[in-house]
Parts: sequence; structure tokens; C-alpha cells
Amino acid sequence: MMCPSVILVKIMVKMNQKKIHCITFAPFLKELNGHVRDYHQSLHQLFALNGWKTKTLVNDQCLITDLSEDWKKVLYFNPKWSRRQIFSKMFPILFNIRSFTKTVRSYYKALLTHIKPEKGSDTVLLLETFNTFHLYALAVILPFLPTKNIHLWILYRYDSKQLFFKGKRDKKVLKWIEKILCKKRLTLFADTNLLADELSNFFKRSVHLVPIPHTSGINASQNSYEQKSSYTLWWPGVPRRPKGLHSIQKITSLKAPINPQLTLRLSERTPGLPDKSPIKLERVSENLDRVDYLNFLKNSDAILLPYNMWNYRYSSSGIFIEAVCAQKIPIVSEGLWISEELKKHGLKSLIVNFEDTQILFKIVELIQDENVYNKLKLMSQAYQSFHNEQYFAKQLLQYL
Repeated sequence: MMCPSVILVKIMVKMNQKKIHCITFAPFLKELNGHVRDYHQSLHQLFALNGWKTKTLVNDQCLITDLSEDWKKVLYFNPKWSRRQIFSKMFPILFNIRSFTKTVRSYYKALLTHIKPEKGSDTVLLLETFNTFHLYALAVILPFLPTKNIHLWILYRYDSKQLFFKGKRDKKVLKWIEKILCKKRLTLFADTNLLADELSNFFKRSVHLVPIPHTSGINASQNSYEQKSSYTLWWPGVPRRPKGLHSIQKITSLKAPINPQLTLRLSERTPGLPDKSPIKLERVSENLDRVDYLNFLKNSDAILLPYNMWNYRYSSSGIFIEAVCAQKIPIVSEGLWISEELKKHGLKSLIVNFEDTQILFKIVELIQDENVYNKLKLMSQAYQSFHNEQYFAKQLLQYL
């Protein structure tokens, strides 16, 4: 039997007969780590629910070999322009005129090739996980693109304080783009309510809340509550300081319960680990395909998210959403969007102090608390109804 939300999407699609061609940008996609590929694959699927055709433009240094025909390695890539390095110079664009010119040319050439200025059709450009210079590049070339029916959708993942020049440049560029496209064809999105509110106040324009769609294939655990002799904790992703590297390093040297036995799964590149740890360390690759990633998620008892408040106070976490949908216990830091989400669902106990020397004992208590599982089950049901491709697809129809 077809899902009611899918039926509703198809009805709304029939009401909107205009042809839509979508182009999404993934300028930093290089390897499988992170959720960039998963996110854009979900975009392809949810756009298809609306009857839209989609292509994704990635950088020319992307190492992923099994991309489909709809993914094009055409964008110029400068490793010095990653989000983590772009702020290392006061005026990096002045020292990278050549790189910026190459970026503009690659965007222009790619869009000339892939935009189809058909009569009665619109083109949607969706930019996410980008830096200000990619926004500059689009602003430069928009007046020269071969269609007047362009919509630019921008998904922001960071608050104004984390943007280049604290967002002042973005604000000016957006005003320029608005003059080119007109206000109704420039739409801003965010995937947390806190970030949408902060950016709305900063940009003085609407920033719309959208779901995190890459939850397909995630099945909620059945009969999750179970007393066991061993538990597996997972700190997923690249071992970076904003994601709690210091806390993880410290945990691996703390006193741990003998029974139950704990295993900590983490990246094989995690630095600063002791030669001998009170808990078992399971080192895994960062470049997991979707099947392996979901298998690790399924076989974990708790997901550790000791995120830095400066970086994640307003921002979403894909693994958090997936953990909740899978009914896997997320253990998080205070002062984050993810901690506020847990409070909404009566799960304040999952917000911990990772500096506590008894943290491993505390985590075991949480894993063995049946009340935690009961509340997490309800939160999982709420998340599954919102964070999915069908609901996202239905939402997007109103912005055209």
C-alpha cells in the first residue's frame, strides 16, 4: 500500500505541470567520509518524487569512482579553500585571484553545459556545504546564464558568527543576487530551527526550516532494551577537534567498568590514543560506504557526540538524526542544538559532561535504563515522520 505522504506529493506534482531541472553543488566532496554524498543522493531521490530531473556538480579532484552519470566532476577544487582553512588568512581572496578566476570559469562552463533553457521550464540551483567564495562565483556568473527562470536555493549550515567576515560579505552578496533574480527566486534554508531563527534575524529575510532527508534504509531497533555483558560505543566520522577529539582522547584513558565490557569504535586516524586502554578500541575507516555505515550504526549501543559548542550550538548533526531514527542512544554535550532536541523529548539525561572522570560508568547507566529507551522510541517516531525524503519533497513545492 502506497504511503499517504507519497500520494500527496504525486497529487501536488500533477497540479504543478512546469518542468523543473535541478542542479546541486557539492564543491567539497572528495571522499566518502561525512554525509555530503548521502545528502545529495537523497536530493536526487526526493526531487524525483516531484518529477524533477537532477544533476550534481562536484569538484574535479573527487576520488569517488562509482558516481552515476548524473554526477559531474567539473568544478575547480582548491584544497586551501576548505572551510577549516579559509579563515587562516585575513584577505585570502586577494592572494587567490587566480584560483577564484578558475572557480568562476568552472562554474560558468559547467552551468552553460548543464542548464537547459527550455520553454516553460525552470532551473533550480541548490548550494549547500560551501564557502563564501563559491557564493561569490555564482553571483558573478548569474547575469550571464542562458535562462531568466533560475531559482537559487541556499542551504546554510552555520550561523553568522562562523561565516566569512561574520556573514557581512554573504549579506552583501545575497542582496546583489536578489537584484539579479528578484526576491522570490532566492530562497534560504536551514535544517535546524535555531539556525533558521538566527539567520533570519541576521539576514533580515525568511530562512525556511527543512528536514534532514538521508534517513532511508534506517530501521528502528526492535526490542532495543537488553541487559548485555558488553556494549559498543561509536564516535563516528573524521577525528576533528570540533567533534570532540580531546574528549575522546581523554575517555580512552579513564577507568572503565569491567562488567559490562566496553568497546569504543572510532576512526583509524584518531591521534593521541594510549597504547593500552581500559576499554577495547576498534579502529575503522572513515571512508565507509552506506551499507557499512548503516551496519556500524545498527551494531552500536550508543553514539558519542561530544561536540564543541562554538561550532555546533545552532548546527544540525546527520549522525544524531540517524541515531535517533535507529533508536540508538546519542550521548551529547550541553549547549548544542542536539541537546535542545533531547530536552524537548524528555531525554535530558543523555546530555553529559564528557570531562567527568566517571563518564564511562554514567554511559553504561544510560544504556541500561529502560526509561531512556521508551522515551527514545517516541522521539524516533517523531523524527521519522519529519526527517524523510517524502516530507522534504512536499515542502519544496511551495518555493517555486
